[in-house]
Amino acid sequence: MEMMLSRLLWGVLVSVGLAAASWMLALVTAGGALAGAAVGLAVFLGAGPKGFACLAAFFVVGSVLTRVGYRRKAERGLAEARGGARGTWEVLAKGGLAALAALASLTGLAVFRVSFAGALAAALSDTASTEVGQLSRGAAWLLIPQKPVSPGTPGAVSALGTAIGVAASVTLALLALGLGVVPAGGAVAAAAGGILGNLVESIVKSTTKGAMGHYAMNVVTTGVGAGTAALLWSILP
Repeated sequence: MEMMLSRLLWGVLVSVGLAAASWMLALVTAGGALAGAAVGLAVFLGAGPKGFACLAAFFVVGSVLTRVGYRRKAERGLAEARGGARGTWEVLAKGGLAALAALASLTGLAVFRVSFAGALAAALSDTASTEVGQLSRGAAWLLIPQKPVSPGTPGAVSALGTAIGVAASVTLALLALGLGVVPAGGAVAAAAGGILGNLVESIVKSTTKGAMGHYAMNVVTTGVGAGTAALLWSILP
């Protein structure tokens, strides 16, 4: 009990601190800061400081990539609103499932930590491929139906965006491995889950022509990442 109370106290301090700093740097709105503090606290309680470090890495890298080439994205009508500051529902849609998986890991079952890493890998893969892919000067394609389109079209993929998305998923999984959040097999499962989650998002967006809401799509992406990671973890030797 004393250990959990200590973790709760530290969780409140670091999650509120990061949320406040993010708000002051205009990386999130006030509502986004509150949601981020809640997500951060859940992750800290469930996955500990090392799991929180994975969450913080996702947020920092995602925020930096959002600002890269922001003026050019804005000119093309592709930039995130509010200068890239994330709002309440954006934070919850991207980090909510990861937070739930982290809390579930309190059961002691390793599969939930693998799911946590898979959800974050998918979230970062999606953010990276979207934010960098929009800057691509090369061709972009819809997967279903297969046809060339302009970069930034809902569901479109490009060589640059795909490469950075894969790299982001692998990097997040390696970070989780390096920090001891997941074992080697869990890192492989999480990386694969992140890549597949991003791919599924592109397919769904292209087939529905972006009809599914942005927040719902983020939940699908992270859900596929978490679910795939859990499934692979259960069948990998």
